[in-house]
Amino acid sequence: MIKLKDNSRFKGSMRRRGETEMKTVKRMMDHMNWADGRILDALEKSETKNKELLKLFGT
Repeated sequence: MIKLKDNSRFKGSMRRRGETEMKTVKRMMDHMNWADGRILDALEKSETKNKELLKLFGT
């Protein structure tokens, strides 16, 4: 139930939702960094000469 007069329940609900969304974004960023590291490791091990691939990952 949402109280419109003082918005106390609405504010609490939005705060919890925002915290959950930020946790999700952080997990996504952590995963992206992990995946980028795996790709970079594979590129370094492959000793590729493909300039476009190396340029994409800034190596």
